[in-house]
Amino acid sequence: MLESSGKAFIPWGFNYAKPGKLLEDFWESDWSEVEADFKEMKELGANIIRIHLQVGKFMNATDQMNEKALDQLGKLIALAEKTGLYLDVTGLACYRPADVPKWYDPLPEKDRWTTQARFWEAIAKACSKSPAIFCYDLINEPLSPAETRKEWYSGKLSGALIFSNTSL
Repeated sequence: MLESSGKAFIPWGFNYAKPGKLLEDFWESDWSEVEADFKEMKELGANIIRIHLQVGKFMNATDQMNEKALDQLGKLIALAEKTGLYLDVTGLACYRPADVPKWYDPLPEKDRWTTQARFWEAIAKACSKSPAIFCYDLINEPLSPAETRKEWYSGKLSGALIFSNTSL
């Protein structure tokens, strides 16, 4: 239910990306296109947009956030508010191996969990004041292998993108 109106709320929307491109690839250079896309998605009847945030685009080190990326996220949140769309904020993505920081792969499990907590603390802080945040998808489709694995990611999505899980 929407609190203000009491009307039923049925989430319907899109995963937001471009063919072969992730949000962080174009949200600075093609902002007018992002604005046009949000307007078009709203016109098509969407009320939710799922965005995927990559660890390597939001973190410079295990204990250092990329402030420029957080500012851009703030700009996207403001756009969602302006267009009347809600955001499903999906995080910890590592879809493109070239975007995974060199320091991330070798982290021991405990340090990976700590780094992921820092990621979400910063993202939650950036989003905390906005009514446009519908939900947080903390780990996108986590991998739960039956056997012990050396890597924490598995499988290809399309092209150069991989299906990732950053929790292992």
